[in-house]
Amino acid sequence: RIPMKPAIDSETKPATHSDFIPASIPI
Repeated sequence: RIPMKPAIDSETKPATHSDFIPASIPI
């Protein structure tokens, strides 16, 4: 997982997606 994203964002989205989808995109 990318450390740039908050842990909450990583937990909400699959690791595969959180690696590519910017944190700026709403869940």
